[in-house]
Amino acid sequence: MPNFEDNFYEILTVRYQLSIILKLCKYSVIYQSCQMTDREARMKVAIGSDHAGLELKTYLVEELPKKGYEIIDCGTRSYDSVDYSDYAVKVCALVRAKEAEYGILICGTGIGISIAANKMKGIRAGLCVNEFMARLTREHNDANVLALGGMVVGKPFGLSIAEAFLKEPFSNGERHIRRIQKTMELEKER
Repeated sequence: MPNFEDNFYEILTVRYQLSIILKLCKYSVIYQSCQMTDREARMKVAIGSDHAGLELKTYLVEELPKKGYEIIDCGTRSYDSVDYSDYAVKVCALVRAKEAEYGILICGTGIGISIAANKMKGIRAGLCVNEFMARLTREHNDANVLALGGMVVGKPFGLSIAEAFLKEPFSNGERHIRRIQKTMELEKER
């Protein structure tokens, strides 16, 4: 059986090492990549969740402003059972109206809320479980909404996924533009 004290010591050691790495980032060559651009500093982000995503949403609402983002909290604010589609509509409406540059939606797995978001005209929601997916959904798909699973990703990891999504620009690559246009045409056909 694992010894609690050994596990606790390992966790503290890893946390200490990570704090050193983050401090070194400030004084190293990669400092520039740690800086927030003017675009990011002005960015408004609408965020909403159902009850299963509330814990992660609350964490992001607290942490993202510390990194310079302006947050529009669309709810929910309680653990009472609610329907994720209601919060998808609220966040996506702000993105469509350009009152928020991006949206972040959270439910238990991220699946239901991303399906609901993608039913709305003009919304390209990407369900991401890591930073790589978050960067590529912006770079290749010009996604304007990030979906996360509150029961799938932990709070610090959810924050790093959100930051990767918010910082990554669209590539404006010809093939990506063509593919997005074809996908958006599907909204007109149905």
